[in-house]
Amino acid sequence: MGHDGLKLYNTIKKVGEESVGTILKSLEEYCIPKTNETIEHFNFFNKKQHDGEQFDVCYTDLKKLIKGCNFGEAENKILRTQIVLGIFDKETQTRLLRNDVALNKVVSYCQSVERAESNRRMLITGHESDKTVHEVVNKYRTKEQNQNKSWKKDESNQNQYNSSQTNQLNYRQMSKKRNSFNNMINCNRCGSNHVYKNCPAYGKCCKNCNGYHNFAKVCKKKKQYDNKYEMKKAQEIKIENREEHDTFTVESVHKLWSIKNEWCKTFEINGKKINFKLDSGAEINTLSEEDCNYLGIQ
Repeated sequence: MGHDGLKLYNTIKKVGEESVGTILKSLEEYCIPKTNETIEHFNFFNKKQHDGEQFDVCYTDLKKLIKGCNFGEAENKILRTQIVLGIFDKETQTRLLRNDVALNKVVSYCQSVERAESNRRMLITGHESDKTVHEVVNKYRTKEQNQNKSWKKDESNQNQYNSSQTNQLNYRQMSKKRNSFNNMINCNRCGSNHVYKNCPAYGKCCKNCNGYHNFAKVCKKKKQYDNKYEMKKAQEIKIENREEHDTFTVESVHKLWSIKNEWCKTFEINGKKINFKLDSGAEINTLSEEDCNYLGIQ
């Protein structure tokens, strides 16, 4: 019995001769609380089937609750009545109210209706699953078709864009060539035809006059040097002839006039080189507008 059981047994009032049966009965009466039939009846008659609750679960709960009600021989009839009154499906309840049937038939009918409903839902679920599969397949096909249309449209737009870009490029090139042809000038600094402000002689040093921005073949100072050279040469020959007649000797100058015999100096201004002609008799040197633009002088 244990220490706690013995302690409890010593507090119970003994009636009659003690035996194992009387001891167990005394402990049972003490430990098991007394039932209240009114409360048991209340719990039983308030038991209804809930939405979604299986019939077998509800039926089992009703059989447990009715045990404490002490209905005696009327227990099956009262249980049948509570099933009919507490069934959740109203259509089933209507059919049960048509005839006064026994408890076992009521239970059997409710179970068969529940199984039929379960099978019906399973069939609906199967059809919905098939429908879902077809919807997914159709959705995938529609998406694939839309993608193909989108790709074709993008490809067409890309081709149109490329064609437009090519046409624009060709138009710009033709416009550039046409503008270049219209802007061609006959340059007197390089002796050729070229686009304005695109002279090949710009920044180049002339081998004839040591100046910049012109070629020797079109140098304007070349004629002047040639005339001076011819004049000097003629003077030298004249002097030589005169002396030859007077003294019968030849005293000639063996150094010809040099075309490049000019006093020039190259200076660097704003990081660019330019050739200046030095003149000891001049106080200032002048620059042309083109030289000022070349040196960046405003």
